[in-house]
Amino acid sequence: MSSHIGHLFWYGILLHINTLLEAFPMPKKIQALADWLSAHDSAQLLSLTHDRPIDPKYIRRLSKRKMNPVRTQPNSNRLLYSRHDLEQIVIRKKG
Repeated sequence: MSSHIGHLFWYGILLHINTLLEAFPMPKKIQALADWLSAHDSAQLLSLTHDRPIDPKYIRRLSKRKMNPVRTQPNSNRLLYSRHDLEQIVIRKKG
């Protein structure tokens, strides 16, 4: 049996890896981006919370409405939508 730093080998077979797991805080920029979703991810979030399919086009429409629009943030060539605003939306069924 041979041992390297953090590894245990027996006849060339890796038996154990001893690693130290450390939690590193996320940088503010990455953490801030976690609060913003793409139209596709926003539609999936609303589909899960309302138990019915929601189209990404509807998310774009919500951001353009006059009363309580969903906040947007440009990111390269696409818009990101506020997770906080999306979680507060109530969607009623037609008819």
